[in-house]
Amino acid sequence: MRAGDAPLSPGAAWGRRLEPLFPAWAGPGPAQGRRRVAVAAAYALSALGVAAVLLGRQPGVPAAATMWAEDGRVFYSQAVSLPFGRALLTPDNGYYQLVPRLLAELASLVRPPDAAAVMAGTGALCVAGCTVLVFRTTRAHIPAVGARLLLAAGMVLLPTANAELVANAVNVPWWGMFAAFWLLLWRPAGWAGRAVAFSVCALVAASQPLVGLLLPLAAARAVVLRRPSEHWAGAGLLSGLTLQLVGRLADHHRRFLGGLHPWAGTEAFFERAGLVLVAGQRGSDQLVHWHPVVAAGLGALVWSGVLGGALAFGDRRTRTFTVAAAASSVVSFYVPVWLRGLDSFLSVSPVEDGSRYALSASLLTLSTLAVALGRRRAAPAWPSHHRALHRGPGRAGRRLLAHRPALALALCTLALAPAWAVDLRDANMRSAGPAWGAQVATAAATCRAGGRRWAVLRTDPAGWSARLPCSALVPGAPTTLVGPGRARGRASGQAGPAVP
Repeated sequence: MRAGDAPLSPGAAWGRRLEPLFPAWAGPGPAQGRRRVAVAAAYALSALGVAAVLLGRQPGVPAAATMWAEDGRVFYSQAVSLPFGRALLTPDNGYYQLVPRLLAELASLVRPPDAAAVMAGTGALCVAGCTVLVFRTTRAHIPAVGARLLLAAGMVLLPTANAELVANAVNVPWWGMFAAFWLLLWRPAGWAGRAVAFSVCALVAASQPLVGLLLPLAAARAVVLRRPSEHWAGAGLLSGLTLQLVGRLADHHRRFLGGLHPWAGTEAFFERAGLVLVAGQRGSDQLVHWHPVVAAGLGALVWSGVLGGALAFGDRRTRTFTVAAAASSVVSFYVPVWLRGLDSFLSVSPVEDGSRYALSASLLTLSTLAVALGRRRAAPAWPSHHRALHRGPGRAGRRLLAHRPALALALCTLALAPAWAVDLRDANMRSAGPAWGAQVATAAATCRAGGRRWAVLRTDPAGWSARLPCSALVPGAPTTLVGPGRARGRASGQAGPAVP
């Protein structure tokens, strides 16, 4: 502060510190005319390609032929058994899950044998949409296209994602939580972008109350940016969380376990937020099996190395982002793990178990790396007399220094690529089936032969099932609606094993 300047108020001081979190895009303006159509088509084709890759990551029985966990037992079962409004606004585990239920309603419009393909396909498309959205919204923080592609590739090829996070509806909100983080940093120039920010944040918050952990980021945005038009993402977040509050008050069934063992939680965090990025799922599991403390230590080196490098060598914007991303990654992992009491379990289990809890943490670590690599820096200028006296680098050295960001990006990509390749098609709990189409055929035959009103269909993982009315499987069968006591999708009498 210069002499004579008035001291800043606390709000203004915090606003100045947080301002680098919300940069405006300084590149070309929005596309117009034919170019806008071409850009939209490119994004749409990219999303379709990403969805195809996600669907193809499952070996064995295809993802489109299997039904996963709550997708069958809760969402699809209730979509075909309950009226639309009641199914949509039935809390499960104590909160609303709007996006998975909307996808299940789409699946209920097709023939039952095709429902698994719709649930898997729409789930993969939603994840692909989040990937494309993150690529678009990170332009101001990551101007270099190559670094943004690195982040997008990390989302699509995340080593642990194939366990439970791709090609289903129930886990879409976990991807949406990461997308909402970037939407709260994004400053769209037009109303279309603001509408997207509001809609996505509202839908994600109405599907996953843990998105409320991003409220401090929304508050920081309110401190820095004062114009009302800058707060559509935050308004969407508050709208969805308000709905969740109503659902929480209406349903008290869920009882969180609670409890936190700091060392066990720390081991699990570093293994999943750091180690898995470079060692992959298989390599991390081998290290954990050999020595959990060494595995956690290596994960800590990776995580702290990425963040420490960004803090030491990044500019002010990179450092501010790094602090925000580090805080968000820790909170997004520890809070759900604490609520479920899973820290001790995760510290000794394979890294793919409970991978949804570490999704934001690992992707935020990768985001920090992308931000550090994606900031454009001018090449150093070397005076002519330095060159004449041979005190500066030669021509080859100057070229190398001028391309340091590209070289660093290439080296980081090479470090991450082996884990992406090795774990691209790991077997998961859906790979062996059962195939949904065969289950539907068996259930329909049972309904025709026995005159039953309900049929139980086995789904993945083992021990889970969906309970469907025979009227949905066999035309003309007696119609029976699910009663109030069965509104949680457990009418089959098989609660199924808990998935961490």
